[in-house]
Amino acid sequence: MRKFAKISEEDLEKMILSQESMKDYFESCKIIFWKTGKLTLEHIMGHWKCLTKKITKDLQKVQFDFENTIIDDDTDNLYGLHTMENGLTFCGIGAGGDWEYPVFFIIYYDGKDLRAYIPTKGNPWNTDFHEAYGNHGEDEYENIQGNPDRDNWTKRTDLIFYGDGVIWNPDQIKKEISRNFKLKE
Repeated sequence: MRKFAKISEEDLEKMILSQESMKDYFESCKIIFWKTGKLTLEHIMGHWKCLTKKITKDLQKVQFDFENTIIDDDTDNLYGLHTMENGLTFCGIGAGGDWEYPVFFIIYYDGKDLRAYIPTKGNPWNTDFHEAYGNHGEDEYENIQGNPDRDNWTKRTDLIFYGDGVIWNPDQIKKEISRNFKLKE
């Protein structure tokens, strides 16, 4: 069970943007921000994985690339800043290389540090290889559909399938996050 501390969406965003690891990056990219004069979460792009040492460690659960990151895709989903019914405030992000299905993860505050969490249920990553789908070809379909010849291979019944691809299941992700997080007392 992971513990979290209450924090507003605005304060979480400020905390993320003020991390020491971002200062040099933001300084080198000032020209990008000249129009708005404001740094936003979208500007972090592929630098999520090195935001803090704890986040780097938390994200090692699954191997995936940060070439493409999604923080706001203008749909009603889990990307961006949210506060759940249990009080957990998080920033939802999707990331993956051109060849990968994006892996969804959240950044939250545990009362002391910013942390990351990668849900398993409803999240399209290979639970046998601990990598984003897109890295192992045909072997991935055995992870998705199951393989009766291999006892240690799982069958993913928590994902949504669309045509030849697999997409995330936000309802399953929400349930897992709600179940695995508790307010720190």
